Amino acid sequence: ELAEASKARDKAAGLEAVTAELKEATKRAEAEGKARKLAEVDSAAEAKRRGELEQMVEDAKAEAEAGKAATKKLLEEMGDLQMQRDAERLAMNMAEEEAREELAKAKAAMEE
Repeated sequence: ELAEASKARDKAAGLEAVTAELKEATKRAEAEGKARKLAEVDSAAEAKRRGELEQMVEDAKAEAEAGKAATKKLLEEMGDLQMQRDAERLAMNMAEEEAREELAKAKAAMEE
């Protein structure tokens, strides 16, 4: 009986050791699973943030292009206005010159 009791005790001690090892292995596996899950979440968050930043860059590029186009159009309109003013100024100068010539002719005719 003592031998059987000793065997049963040894067997129980062995089972306790195996149970403790299983519990430790389970804890490690759970910790590794949590770590993997956190890494996946971090990776997904990083990818999302990278995508948001890339979109911000694209939006800024589009705004810059739109600004360039608007500036170019404005400069063209300003150039057109300047050309129009120059043409008006030239027409006024020509009219003034013609008026002076007509006045000079009229004076000459009156003096005769």
